[in-house]
Amino acid sequence: MKTDALFYDLFQSAPELLFELLGFDASLARSYRMDSVEIKQTAFRLDGVFLPAGPDRPLYFLECQYQKDADFYLRLFGQIALYCRRKKYRGDWCAVVLFARRSLDPGVPVGYRAFEVSGQVQRLYMQEQAQSGSLVMEVLQLLPCPRRRLRAQVAAVVERVEREIRVERQRRQIMEWVETIVVEKFPELSAEEIAKMLKSPSLRRTRVFQEALAEGRQAQAVAMTLRLLQHRLGALSSELSEQIGHLPLGTLDELSLALLEFDSEAQVRRWLEQHG
Repeated sequence: MKTDALFYDLFQSAPELLFELLGFDASLARSYRMDSVEIKQTAFRLDGVFLPAGPDRPLYFLECQYQKDADFYLRLFGQIALYCRRKKYRGDWCAVVLFARRSLDPGVPVGYRAFEVSGQVQRLYMQEQAQSGSLVMEVLQLLPCPRRRLRAQVAAVVERVEREIRVERQRRQIMEWVETIVVEKFPELSAEEIAKMLKSPSLRRTRVFQEALAEGRQAQAVAMTLRLLQHRLGALSSELSEQIGHLPLGTLDELSLALLEFDSEAQVRRWLEQHG
């Protein structure tokens, strides 16, 4: 799932979301700048770092964890220590860990419990957060939502967008967030079905919708080409099927015409080499 990019976009566009989650005054966000930080030569990336405007406020590290990882805290504290060393940061800090659900939390290792006791590690579980809140919070809560309940929650978010957001640019941004989640949660749906679920004619102009539409056409073209080849040649090797699955639409169109001349997989492979 494109979760990392979505989280970054959400918190960068609405940094007050972090403080809403912590139960603080959302106006604190005006004293912070949110960034995503890659620690060079380590392959470490921190999901979000909220940089204070002055030395009187703590630095916040935000990590969003939506999959099982037994070594999560070892990696997190290693990233924080390395960040502080590289930036020569000696001020106060707090790590906010956002889990999709409690079962994904492996527990803070014994050697790091002091951070938990002092409150420098705050753990939040999205499935246990109150449903009421800001509109961006409701979008965030779509991520851990089970598929069986997602349609109803999406409908509630869309209704709230239509009711509360009057600025077209803001409305489009929120709908792109919602659409990204729906596309990832329901990969089997066509772009038209996704548009129907979201009940928004303006959705057709969004970047995510156009990508989904292109992906839908691509999938249909791949499926049709593979069916035609299998009808003519019989079962295809998984390697060849995978190769055809990565062809652009234009090449698939050409292949669908040329396949009438093929009598073996070898001829298909030669054709692909010539048109690759």
